[in-house]
Amino acid sequence: MRKFQTHSCLSLSISLVIFIILWFIPMFGTADAHSAHYPAWKLWQILFSGPDELGKTVAYLAFVSFIFALPAFVVGWVIHCFIVMAKGYRK
Repeated sequence: MRKFQTHSCLSLSISLVIFIILWFIPMFGTADAHSAHYPAWKLWQILFSGPDELGKTVAYLAFVSFIFALPAFVVGWVIHCFIVMAKGYRK
């Protein structure tokens, strides 16, 4: 079995890019065909536009961030593994 050297900076960079991309995909909205879906970064506008429900908004942002972070980390780690294996086999 061959051991590959990991690059945590590469894994973190890939995960961060995926995490940021997820904030710009329009996925929030109602199931109604007439309503528009909006990207998650619009939640930050709600937070800074008026502190009506500040606690709920912050909790929701934390939840969405966690939900986005999990797949970003996993996919970033898998992509990182393929890159490291390709570099290792090339040597």
